[in-house]
Amino acid sequence: MVRRPKQRRFNFSAFFLLMLTIFFLTRYSFLNEPPPEYHLPQSVDVIVVGSGLSGNLAAIAAAQAGAQVIYFNLSTEIAAAPPYPTVFWAAGTTYQKKTEQEILPETLALHLYRRGKETANYAQLLTLCLSSAESLHWLEELTGQKFSRLDDDNIAMHWPAEENAYLNILAKTKNILSSLVTERKNCLPISLLTDGEEIAGLKVRNENGEEEEIRAQAVILADGGYASNKEMLKTFAGVSGIRARSDGSFMGIALELAQKLGAQTAALEKIFLQPILVSSGEGIDNFTLEDVLLVSATGKIVKASATLEELLADNDGTLFVVTGKNHPLRQQLAMQSFSDRKDLAALLQVPLPVLEEHLFILEPPYQLAVLGLVALNPGGLVVTEKYQVMGQETIIAGLYAAGELTAGLHGSKIFADLFFTEAVVSARIAGLQAAKYALR
Repeated sequence: MVRRPKQRRFNFSAFFLLMLTIFFLTRYSFLNEPPPEYHLPQSVDVIVVGSGLSGNLAAIAAAQAGAQVIYFNLSTEIAAAPPYPTVFWAAGTTYQKKTEQEILPETLALHLYRRGKETANYAQLLTLCLSSAESLHWLEELTGQKFSRLDDDNIAMHWPAEENAYLNILAKTKNILSSLVTERKNCLPISLLTDGEEIAGLKVRNENGEEEEIRAQAVILADGGYASNKEMLKTFAGVSGIRARSDGSFMGIALELAQKLGAQTAALEKIFLQPILVSSGEGIDNFTLEDVLLVSATGKIVKASATLEELLADNDGTLFVVTGKNHPLRQQLAMQSFSDRKDLAALLQVPLPVLEEHLFILEPPYQLAVLGLVALNPGGLVVTEKYQVMGQETIIAGLYAAGELTAGLHGSKIFADLFFTEAVVSARIAGLQAAKYALR
């Protein structure tokens, strides 16, 4: 009997797997296309949303304390001096000890409290004064900028030993950032992320216009408040005719992020109006309106019938001031010189005959400067002495704020000379506390 060989049954499963393998090899190898990527949210210890000196210093302080930091820098690329003086209030410094006139932190806190009509947060002022000497030493070590000149009238006020101190400090902190933190620009923060009642990170629209989530244990807000946001200035303070600040963002982005979570605010309606020299951004004081010609940005001759702040506000925040060659303002302001009236008239957009009617009292060559009006924010987010942001009933765990965005230090009488100290000390405290919280 002859046996016939068995016929093998076709294996459809093996054939299907073979075809599937060939398909993926063809798709991703032969066509040279990578497989799809799946992005997990980035995770760090601390996120800083900031600008200018406060943002830079908060990010540096957190990184020096051992935290991994992402810094969303909202600053413009233009470096400008602030509209407030670069003077540091401090108690118990080595400079004071050399003069044998050491001031106690409690004494300084009481002085600042009384100067603000006893309406500021005294506990917050005391914390600032207790941290002032150490914060000043930290800033000097960090930037090499010494504050060794004590004020003749108040030795608690430390003035820098060199010119252009603020710009030098800003440049040094910018350079330090690159070695300590991940810095990102051209991103728009959208909302703070939370996990229950705790901060969990930040959602942003990134450099490519895509929404992105970054997870973090703590977030520091330090973008300066709303002083350049004309809509917010009108809503909160009822003012207009204010120029945008050139020393940071000040667009109220961080304020809105915190308000969405129910953060407490205080004194948002209070602003400090400061005339500045537009070319440098520096604040100007003790300005005389005698024997000067004022012209608006639209070429209108302006009568000096009010204070400089009022005149600037009434003329959309900008005025040209023209003086004669020997006017005392030449010693106070950097001014441009004009010998030809036609050139001056063209720049001011004033018809030459009209301009000549007002120039007869001035001796040529004529001197010109552009003045502006900017705002400082003494109010903002309510914070604890550790610069934790307060919700309606308790702190928002993991959320910190620093700089001009915060409220508490300024009382009913506001002084521009406190803003620089606030920027440095609050940034250092917020950075250290956020890192401590994130690494707990």
